[in-house]
Amino acid sequence: MAPYDNYMHDLYPFDFHNRLTHLVLLDGRLIETWSEPVEDTRWQHVADVFDRDKERPVVAPPRPQHESALDWLDSLVGGRIALEALTDAPLSVPPLLRVDDLPLAARHRVEAVSRALDVLAELFDAETGRALKTVLATLWEEDREVVLGAKSAAHVAGGICWLVGRANDQFGKDKVTQQAVQKQLGLKATISSFGSTVHRALRGLQPTYVERPWSQRDLLATGRAEFLTSTTRRRLIRLRDQAVAARESWLADEKLEAAVLP
Repeated sequence: MAPYDNYMHDLYPFDFHNRLTHLVLLDGRLIETWSEPVEDTRWQHVADVFDRDKERPVVAPPRPQHESALDWLDSLVGGRIALEALTDAPLSVPPLLRVDDLPLAARHRVEAVSRALDVLAELFDAETGRALKTVLATLWEEDREVVLGAKSAAHVAGGICWLVGRANDQFGKDKVTQQAVQKQLGLKATISSFGSTVHRALRGLQPTYVERPWSQRDLLATGRAEFLTSTTRRRLIRLRDQAVAARESWLADEKLEAAVLP
């Protein structure tokens, strides 16, 4: 028997496989019961409704908004530990790339990308310039074939700029535009075309998409706090603290409700 059938069978010791049970009461006292199939009776339509209800999948309750917000923040900075440790300190100077021992062609490519990033930094600010160089250093360390295999140094620089700009919400009508970066680099292709390549190389096994809270800006999830400017991290810290406070309040309400309910 199903759990519900077992429960009913314990309450009423009759053959529950005959689903329709009649109870005869006299002066409020039960004097007779009998069961029979429900098919072809006036109550069959009720049984059909019950059967459909049993077949409906159980819908999980929606996740609390603060949990969704924390998951989104995790995706931006690289997990819950990184989120808890997040600060708004200005980005440090990125490590210098050691290219002296590289083949001539590789050295020229890295140096050309670095010079292009210096030019692009003038469109933004000094901290964004450090973020650009940090991405280059990380990309070179983790997947240098992306740098060496690109069509040109300008493509690599454009892709890096796209990643940093999207991760920090720095592109827009009243900000620097992607078209301006493309023009500065002399590219015919959009910077997003190679930017997606850079993103895939650095994203690793981190999820590529986590639902964003509707009230927040559309930031590219890189899973790297070191790619984010202090301004961006300050916004994320504020949202993190709000989400944590909401979680604590929600847990307190759940605990109170559990204490009140029998």
